[in-house]
Amino acid sequence: MIRIEGHPPVQKTFSRLADAKAWAQEKELRLRHGEYRPTASEAKRRTLTDAIEKYRVEVLSQKAPSSQRIESTCHRFWLAELGSYALSMLSPEIISKKMAVLTGTGDRRRTKSEVATKPKSRKTIKLYRDNLELILKHAQGWGWLGNSNPMDGVTRITKANKERVRFLSNNERPVLLQACKESPNPPTQPSWRSQSRGL
Repeated sequence: MIRIEGHPPVQKTFSRLADAKAWAQEKELRLRHGEYRPTASEAKRRTLTDAIEKYRVEVLSQKAPSSQRIESTCHRFWLAELGSYALSMLSPEIISKKMAVLTGTGDRRRTKSEVATKPKSRKTIKLYRDNLELILKHAQGWGWLGNSNPMDGVTRITKANKERVRFLSNNERPVLLQACKESPNPPTQPSWRSQSRGL
């Protein structure tokens, strides 16, 4: 396994030690020279952790406490998942995989259980995605990322509105249907009867 600061660990299995050493030397040289992607020297030297820390000091500290709390939650996830990556190593594919990890973790808010009781909403996933995009835009402004932002290739999340879908419980349906029957408004009754057949 090869571990270089600012790069994700790379590993491969060989049957002969000589082959493993040759592969490790070649791979390490290519990683150090950034031959996988054309990058600026700052993007090779700076990690996502560096960008998040600078963003916290220069940008987040100027925001309202509620915004700081919400964004700090996003930062904890990105630091854990991608914090050690050099900015030059971030790609749409890597970020998309981490977004899939985030989606799969589920929502554990308001529960004492370690097991998620429901999936994360599109609004929450959008918040995390947009937060990383904002940090990387600032990194571009600081001259740390060059002209290409890896978030440009990550699918945008749209239509994450504040609507909630709530279904009536088994106890609430008969009460509503009875209220419709007793309603002095005649057009209400047929429409509720026709829709209640599928309930």
